Amino acid sequence: MNGKISKEIAMAFCLALALVVFMIFFINIPISPVHETTDREIKFDWIGLEDGAFVDTDQGFNDASEIRKGETVKMGPGKYYWKISETGAINSLVIQSEVSLAKQGNTVKNTGNTRILVEFFRKIGLTSRSVLDVDDSDRIEDVDGILIASEFDELNENNQTNQSQ
Repeated sequence: MNGKISKEIAMAFCLALALVVFMIFFINIPISPVHETTDREIKFDWIGLEDGAFVDTDQGFNDASEIRKGETVKMGPGKYYWKISETGAINSLVIQSEVSLAKQGNTVKNTGNTRILVEFFRKIGLTSRSVLDVDDSDRIEDVDGILIASEFDELNENNQTNQSQ
């Protein structure tokens, strides 16, 4: 009886070991990035032996970029798809826009992760407007007024310009 139990335990152990070896060599498990974030610097990492992955804005991966395991990539807001191998599962990543403006004295700085439109109003109305890329700064002449920052939409900006002419 003891020999039969030992034989079953040995078979179960061998099967478990074979499964672990199979997983190490043939399965890649994504670790990061998470599904949704506002960070622009995205680290791609996974468990498995594959050393490269593919990233694209198209789920069909028609214009994919290849990244290396553990690589950090600077990306703009939007929806991305990534997979660890040609036949791997497709993962998605959404980088949300973050509009953030810092004001220090007569200087304003875009501290968000997307291009913004900054408008400055005084009692007489709109007195200035400027577009700031991420980490760009601009000087404002008068600090007594209201600053409004919004995500810059080039298409809407062109429509507003055409309507005002």
